[in-house]
Amino acid sequence: MKRFHTDESGVEPTVMKILVGVILVGIGLGVGIPLYLHFGRAAETTTEAMGYSLSLASSGDNIPRGDSAKITVTVSRELATFDKKATLTASGVPDNVTVLFGNKSSYTAIPGYQVKMNISVGSTATPVNNHIITVKATSEGGAEKMEAYELTIE
Repeated sequence: MKRFHTDESGVEPTVMKILVGVILVGIGLGVGIPLYLHFGRAAETTTEAMGYSLSLASSGDNIPRGDSAKITVTVSRELATFDKKATLTASGVPDNVTVLFGNKSSYTAIPGYQVKMNISVGSTATPVNNHIITVKATSEGGAEKMEAYELTIE
């Protein structure tokens, strides 16, 4: 068995440690990158879904025909880093009823805002049962939040 000189005794173990480290990093990247590509996008989507919230000041009202109501809609930023715009829309609106956010049929801004939802009931609107209007906020990345508003036409 060959003996190393004092100045050579640590070279082979150090080289082996570096080689093992390079191999482990390569394996880690080989496994880590596909894992991120598969699961990382889901984490980003989850982060986006948690990034903002939607709320209505009222869950419903009785509005007589020919009258209107204004409800405050709040889109809050839940994560400080969330900076994608969210668009408000309404669906399930009955005939002869108009829903506007401000003065538009939809409203888009970065969360951290309030807007008035104006519900106008026409004089010919049919007062049959309750109507559920769904207010939806959709972020640029596609994350959706929904709240129900129950309209009773009198």
